[in-house]
Amino acid sequence: MTSATLDLEQHPHSRRPAEVVVLGPDGGRIVGLVGPLPNVRPLRLVAGVEDLLRIRADLVVVCSPTPSRDVGLLARVPGPPRAVLVVTAATAPYEVVESIRAGAAGYLVDGQFTRADLVGAVVGTLAGQHHLSEAATGALVAHTSRRGMPAASTVDTRVLSARQRQIMDLLATGRSNAEIAAALFLSEKTVRNQISAIYAKIGVRGRTEAMLRWLGVPPDSRAG
Repeated sequence: MTSATLDLEQHPHSRRPAEVVVLGPDGGRIVGLVGPLPNVRPLRLVAGVEDLLRIRADLVVVCSPTPSRDVGLLARVPGPPRAVLVVTAATAPYEVVESIRAGAAGYLVDGQFTRADLVGAVVGTLAGQHHLSEAATGALVAHTSRRGMPAASTVDTRVLSARQRQIMDLLATGRSNAEIAAALFLSEKTVRNQISAIYAKIGVRGRTEAMLRWLGVPPDSRAG
């Protein structure tokens, strides 16, 4: 999964401590794992979506066996935009895809992240990054492979060269740079350079966001 540097100076709430709210029956475990963070208020645990009417949350961490439902409910709660990170045991393609479509910027699967990964995902989501566990990536790929490249893809493939399109096809299946290089008979340096060029052309900041856009399953809306 994508890592994040503990640097909150880049996110839009850096002028005040960010408010992170943890929602769901297993939220206490997440609060304990994350612990204190720089420029972030102590994480607040809430029982239900309705509690967010009284809280100006910058990030909501959804801990739920049915995250797609809860992220969808969050999207309908009035108030300023809230970033959303899902932490769950649910790996069904429907849950992953619909959570992202409803506004989740990240999806971590229990057993596939360390404390450092979780902290990095919290900080990175505040900074506008995307984070997916391996199982979540696999669910997205499974979802799209059943129906081919979706017509709703948000990438204008005309801006990419034929080689770059080949690289994105492989990147979107979760392959590493080394695996892409081996498949296309390229050096890893060439793959890295091409991926950097792809990011610039399609306007993304990282691998997960590029994959989401290529697969045609970016968030349809932001929570709030």
